[in-house]
Amino acid sequence: MKKLFKKGAEFHDRSPVKFAWDPSGNLLASVGRNAVVHLFDRHGQHVHEISLSMSTKVLNMEWDKDGEVLAILQAKNNVILLYDVHSRQSIDFDSRLEEPSFLKWSQSSPLLAVAGAKGNLQIYNKDTRKTVPVWGKHPSKITCGAWSKGSNKLALGSDDCTLTLSNEDGDTQFQEETKYAPVEIRFAPGNSNLISINMSGHSLLLYNLADGTEAPVELAFQSGYGEIKTHHWFGDRYIMIGFSEGYLVVISTHMQEIGEEQHHKRLHSKLYDIAYSPALNRAATLGDGGVRIIDMTNYNELKNEGISMDTSRNSENMPHDIDWSPDGQILTVSTHSGVVYNFLAKMPCVHARNGLDVAYLCSLREVAVVNVGKYRSTTYTVPVSIEPTFMALGPEYLAVGMNNRVLYYQCSPHSNQMLAEKEYIGSVNAIDINGEYAAVLAGKNLFLETLPGVRGGDAGSRDGPRKRVFPDPDAPEQYRQVTCMALLEQFVIFGTESGSIHFFFLPDWTMISGAELRNDQAVSMLAPNHRGTRVIFVNDSHEGHLYNPVTGEVNEIPEFPPHPTKVLWDETDRHVFYIFSETEMHVYVYAPVTIKRQQVVKVGRVDIDGEGVYKVSPETYRVQAGFTPIVCNSEYITYQNPSGSLKKYPSPPYNSFDRNLDIDEPQRLRLRFRQCLCLHLLREAWDAALEIDQTKYYFALANKAMELMDIPMAMRVYRQLGDAGMVMALEQIVHLEDKNLIAGHMALFNSDYQTAQDLFLSSSEPVEALHMQRDLVQWEQALKLAMTLAPEQVPEITVQFAQQLEFKENYEEALRVYESADPSMSPTGASAIGALLSPENEKLVTHGLARCSLRLGDLHRGLRLARASDDAQLCRGGAGILEGE
Repeated sequence: MKKLFKKGAEFHDRSPVKFAWDPSGNLLASVGRNAVVHLFDRHGQHVHEISLSMSTKVLNMEWDKDGEVLAILQAKNNVILLYDVHSRQSIDFDSRLEEPSFLKWSQSSPLLAVAGAKGNLQIYNKDTRKTVPVWGKHPSKITCGAWSKGSNKLALGSDDCTLTLSNEDGDTQFQEETKYAPVEIRFAPGNSNLISINMSGHSLLLYNLADGTEAPVELAFQSGYGEIKTHHWFGDRYIMIGFSEGYLVVISTHMQEIGEEQHHKRLHSKLYDIAYSPALNRAATLGDGGVRIIDMTNYNELKNEGISMDTSRNSENMPHDIDWSPDGQILTVSTHSGVVYNFLAKMPCVHARNGLDVAYLCSLREVAVVNVGKYRSTTYTVPVSIEPTFMALGPEYLAVGMNNRVLYYQCSPHSNQMLAEKEYIGSVNAIDINGEYAAVLAGKNLFLETLPGVRGGDAGSRDGPRKRVFPDPDAPEQYRQVTCMALLEQFVIFGTESGSIHFFFLPDWTMISGAELRNDQAVSMLAPNHRGTRVIFVNDSHEGHLYNPVTGEVNEIPEFPPHPTKVLWDETDRHVFYIFSETEMHVYVYAPVTIKRQQVVKVGRVDIDGEGVYKVSPETYRVQAGFTPIVCNSEYITYQNPSGSLKKYPSPPYNSFDRNLDIDEPQRLRLRFRQCLCLHLLREAWDAALEIDQTKYYFALANKAMELMDIPMAMRVYRQLGDAGMVMALEQIVHLEDKNLIAGHMALFNSDYQTAQDLFLSSSEPVEALHMQRDLVQWEQALKLAMTLAPEQVPEITVQFAQQLEFKENYEEALRVYESADPSMSPTGASAIGALLSPENEKLVTHGLARCSLRLGDLHRGLRLARASDDAQLCRGGAGILEGE
């Protein structure tokens, strides 16, 4: 852990220090024996000090549930000091108790319970300033207690071994004698009927008040553990217990598991205190040697998070107390010598990026900027004057902010000067900056303006910075709420609640109406690529699509996760993008040009059969909980981990490039080939295929190259395979530029004739579809195409079609087609087809008419045509037909 700040004996004298965090985690109160309470903010700045009326020891300090009033209890002082942080005024509450010994605020109401050495109780209401006295609550000194959350029950324990449970008016609802004097009482979170009691360190007593007939359960532990120092509830009715001999033990209160230790480990030779953070689900144990941090999810010790301290009796670091701030971000340790240490346990997950440059909080008021590329690691810091909740990074500028405030800084290793502070109407939901402009989404509006320090407009044409608000005030009501936005080098892209996506062109300072997209549902997320030529958007139904504003095409993203949190494009392989949810990662490849036009394919496992046919089985990859992705750079993904630092991990679809992967070299090569094939990295796949040198891998690569219309790569692979025919065929189309025409030829090579025809017809050379059908001897299809594409070919195709029908013994249809080409069948004496017939084709038509007429029984016509032809072969054929009949 990083040390945040330290407050020494100059504030507390050389004495044990008590401290208390307010519920918001913004103020820390601390006091030593000098009877002065000091208030510090979370950055260590001294805010205020409170001088106490007596110099006696402070027994307890506690904030109310709202963090407005600090109650201070001193030994031998019946007056409880109540300090109001807003007015900075103190109220003296006279408890009228002899030697007050206990103080506790309610977790759900403005009530303060104060008890004394004679067993009396006072319940004070801070709102009404009225007191409910309860005399004789216990026979002797009340030493401990707790309020339940919600039901507002008060449990108290006294040194005469008595336990009571009261309502908020002080009426006793339950009273019980215990085996030993209670020294610590806690309610189970979310269950006001379940109480745990530390009985003088000897054992732990569990009461279930919901069932009055159920006897309490006393849990005793091994004598070698020592005395119970403290305990905390956590998780689903589990309790962690700290023992004086340094042991941490976890037990369950579920009846089927009660009495069984779930975990135990010795962390210190002597243990003094334990603190638990529900926000982090971590425990911090304070003992000799310092602080140990335990992840209570799996009970693993986080050795890198521990704090080493010289805790010997003569050291100023002799521990006294430990506790977390309510948000879990700061761990505070006080000592017997007047020192309070504050460590940064968890950084807010706040970051921004510009390409491979990443800005993130390295301290509460300090931003680190680092390049996360493969070879560059330059880091510099920018001190900021607030604790930001959002930030944006540009090439030369940094913006940080919270609520509706934004501060702009120069951002370079040589300059970090603050340039301006601005406030916007409404809380800032998102901010982005580039080299010249800032785009701020605040409330329902998007504010676009020139960055402070950057000259706005064109020289000589505009004075002062440019500024514009979206949407326009005169826009229809349904377009007046911007829901998301992205700022690029030349574009601002934003989505609206009505479902529209708009593009604003910065150089011309104008909207691009031709790129606008309208949807039926509100747009909740936008993720354009670095140029804005492709945009991934998510609607309110959590459906993802990829939009091409150049062509207007929209592709649905397959197997889109139901609750996406972030979308990132890869910075190196810019056709790859990642979609993250809380604990999952989905990787996709965008192919702008394929046989089937543009496609989005989910990455996964690739299987290749013996003939080189490959199959992709989409996969979902796991992400560690609490890790937030920032940058994807081919082989590595940079995350911000829960402690706030940056971590780079290999990207699963690229793990064959990771030299730490424990597989042999042949396996690595095969895995690399499959991954490169799936990611459309054909050059890298080619290199791997050469080293593997197996036919099926070459065929798989050839098939993928054909699918992606990478003709040079396909020629290279087929040449390696020795397939001269495919190489020659590809050489004939390598010069083509029309994508549909190329795709049609590729589909034709793959025997996908219908796709090929569709592509040819949508290309600049639709007649290729006719050529294909002629080559396939599909004369009927060819005839239909020729009618519109090449009328001069209709006569020849008609004859060929009729001959094909005749060969198939479909004589009636053959006769009809022959007749359509016969000039004599036209009312004018010459059909449109017949007029174009060559003498040779005219002869074929006459012969066909004769044969079909004879076969269909029209002997008169058949014989007439045969005699008129004066063709011996036709006459012999006709005679053969008649003999057969």
